[in-house]
Amino acid sequence: MQYEVVFDVTQSGYRGWLFSSFGLVVILLGAVFRHFYPIICSKIGYSPEIRYPRATAIFFYLSYCFGVLWTITAFFSTYSEYINLRDGLQNGGADLVEGQVTHFFSMPYEGHIHETFVVGGKRFSYSDYEPSSGFNNTRSHGGPIREGLQVRIWHIDGRIARLEIARDGQ
Repeated sequence: MQYEVVFDVTQSGYRGWLFSSFGLVVILLGAVFRHFYPIICSKIGYSPEIRYPRATAIFFYLSYCFGVLWTITAFFSTYSEYINLRDGLQNGGADLVEGQVTHFFSMPYEGHIHETFVVGGKRFSYSDYEPSSGFNNTRSHGGPIREGLQVRIWHIDGRIARLEIARDGQ
């Protein structure tokens, strides 16, 4: 039986940049607010610096702290998952399961639940709406998994590091 690789974490690279960078957007918005809010208020005849001298500074520092904390936490959690999957796959630390997809439950297009399926007694669960370095392309968003499909999956703790699909006429 011939298999085609449809996902390999070593080829996809680190995909958590967008999720991690959300914190940088919060920092930028806080800085813009800190700079432009007093200017806008003075244009309309309102002086926030007189009535609320610390309000804009407090907002900026809170957004700055949240943004920094988010960026660091999100980056290290997503990057460590990527490194774990990549190194596990390259060093033989990933478990292999092979067989037909059973108990397939597709995620609706709008999300809100995970797509799940079972192969060789091992249950897999993922969503497009959660950051992951492993395979997470659901059927409703063009993913290849479906009931009865013959697959080979290398995984670490249920996270799919490599997915191959049989291509013998199916």
